[in-house]
Amino acid sequence: MLTVPVPTLPMAPPVLEKPVEIAMPGASFPDGAPVLASQATMVGLFVLRGGDVWDQAGGQWKPAPPDADLAAMTPLPAQPDGAAWKAMLVATGIKDQLGADVYAEGPAYQLRGFAKAWLDGSETAGLSAPTAPFSFTSTAKAKRFKIAFDTDNTPPEQATVVRLQLRDDGFVTAGFLEIRASGREVELASCDGAGTPRARVLLRPDGSIRLIPGGSQSVYIDGDLEVERIHYQPLGGGPKVWL
Repeated sequence: MLTVPVPTLPMAPPVLEKPVEIAMPGASFPDGAPVLASQATMVGLFVLRGGDVWDQAGGQWKPAPPDADLAAMTPLPAQPDGAAWKAMLVATGIKDQLGADVYAEGPAYQLRGFAKAWLDGSETAGLSAPTAPFSFTSTAKAKRFKIAFDTDNTPPEQATVVRLQLRDDGFVTAGFLEIRASGREVELASCDGAGTPRARVLLRPDGSIRLIPGGSQSVYIDGDLEVERIHYQPLGGGPKVWL
């Protein structure tokens, strides 16, 4: 069996939105000789989450098997880096076979290094011990400006709803512009302190424009207003009339 050191993560918690470079010290043969890049047939790492391991080939989390069976799986690949190796863990945008995010902020993950090399005419392999558990931190919640689509899993080229939103100092949505392809409608809105739409402007597919003030507020016009006809409801009630 090869001796494989434990991979090394950056000191700070890894950021979900940024690639994480994993340092992998070189493996060694049973006699202590280092495994050279020319001798290695596969070097990489396995990602663990609880009792599961990420199945790179199958595109899913699956129960972690015994080490002998784990060594037969496909690891995330590593590249030579001098006398050692390094692997790049990219968390953002990686989906499983059902379209769900593989990595997220919150769960605890671990890594195990893996190496396979030729020894005396045959292949031999080794696995490292797991790293200490680590969790991703995310910068997404701290972003003031955001572009969102139908759902978090909708790629831009398949989107039917696109929303541009700006958040306040407390990172609550202050307002947004939303374009909806299905109804051919555009909405511009301001939001209250809870992020709920308040004053709204709707550009309707029939060409009409609808102004919707929040609550009991009114529409104010600072300046002249020129119109052709007015359809209004009298103060005393009753049906609307034309003026």
